[in-house]
Amino acid sequence: MNTYEISDECKKCGLCMTKCQNGAIFGEKKVHVEIDTTLCLKCGVCYVQCPFGAILKDGIPGEKGKNKRIPKAVIDSAKCLGCRNCYLNCPNEVIVFKKNIIGSGHCVVDREKCVGCSCCMTMCLNNCITIERLQDIQGNPKA
Repeated sequence: MNTYEISDECKKCGLCMTKCQNGAIFGEKKVHVEIDTTLCLKCGVCYVQCPFGAILKDGIPGEKGKNKRIPKAVIDSAKCLGCRNCYLNCPNEVIVFKKNIIGSGHCVVDREKCVGCSCCMTMCLNNCITIERLQDIQGNPKA
């Protein structure tokens, strides 16, 4: 069960506060930042976006660096039933439904806007959504 907390490495830049979709991260920039665990959706956006690696996920710090690659959601269109459950539950509204000629269709992720929070993967009824592995997007060999 993912738990997120802010470590002592935090520079209090406030980026995590602006990225949090539910207002669970609050405080005053350059003074104090904290996570309200009762509001936290456990989506992981703060964890992947923090350039200082100051957000801990289950006690493990995130990757450091301002230009880090963020894992994105991938929908297998061949498996997608077109139920739109992912579309309806995406906190960032980055999933669209593409209709085909007969009116059915499948969902597609806007990769430019996706933050890899995995909410869509959790809500998918047919297990056709995955989140890219960090090793794959960084060009390292697959494990």
